[in-house]
Amino acid sequence: MFAKRSKDSSPTGLAATPTGGAAAGDRLRDLGRWAEAVVAYRAYLAGHPQDFGILVQLGNCAKECADYLTAHQAYADALELQPEDADLHLQMGHLFKLMGRRRDARLAYGEAMRLDPVNLAAQRELEVMRAHGADQFHLPLNKLDLISAGSLAELLELAARPSDHPDPFVAYGELIDSQ
Repeated sequence: MFAKRSKDSSPTGLAATPTGGAAAGDRLRDLGRWAEAVVAYRAYLAGHPQDFGILVQLGNCAKECADYLTAHQAYADALELQPEDADLHLQMGHLFKLMGRRRDARLAYGEAMRLDPVNLAAQRELEVMRAHGADQFHLPLNKLDLISAGSLAELLELAARPSDHPDPFVAYGELIDSQ
């Protein structure tokens, strides 16, 4: 009368276990299910904290679902393991650019170029930053869509102030939530 449940009773059929988490995370990542991939990668990393590749994938997926603090921590952990990895510095540059941290993005892209002088992606990012003014505050378009014209000035003012919070968008959200 009742169907027998498999050992993996998750709704996706992709278990987030220490043994299945990496492969499950990869499948979820390939499906664009970023937040679920983050959960699977975290489960795997609980038992394999030194897996450089999975730390980078955790950072990439967290970055895709705008969980910038998780992405930053994953990349920082990966950086401790392999500080000379050019692609890691490229990914960190992308993260910093999304966070509006243009100086840090520029430094990360520069480090990617130093480690891999023919890194076309880092070269392209640096050229775009130069063309648009290296000190211009950068807001990704998807964030601009969420901010009304009156709130944008508030966000820029908040981003210009020293803050305990590394992400001006999170700080802005906290400000809005407190009102």
